[in-house]
Amino acid sequence: MKNQKKPSDYAMIPKVIIDYWFPRLTWNESGLLTCICMHVFTVGASKETVSFETLLKFMTIEDKKNFKKHIKSLEEHGCIKVSEEQVSFVEIQE
Repeated sequence: MKNQKKPSDYAMIPKVIIDYWFPRLTWNESGLLTCICMHVFTVGASKETVSFETLLKFMTIEDKKNFKKHIKSLEEHGCIKVSEEQVSFVEIQE
C-alpha cells in the first residue's frame, strides 16, 4: 500500500483556464469548469475525462437544475467536449 499513489487534495489548473477561459464565462460556468478541473487535473490522478454522474455528486439542487444548460454553454464556448455523458477538455490553440 505504501507504493500506491493517491490523488492529492490539490488540482493543478492550467494557466490558460484561469487567464483565458474564466474571464469569458459566467459565474456558474466558471464554477462548473472549476469542478471539472478538480477532477481532471488533481495531482496524482491521471484522468482525461469526468462523467456527468461524478460532477452531479458535488452540486446543489439548484446547480443540478441548470447543469445541462451550463455544460452546453461550456461546449459552445469551445473549452470542453461532451461525448456520451463524459466531459473532456478541448486543446487550446494559441
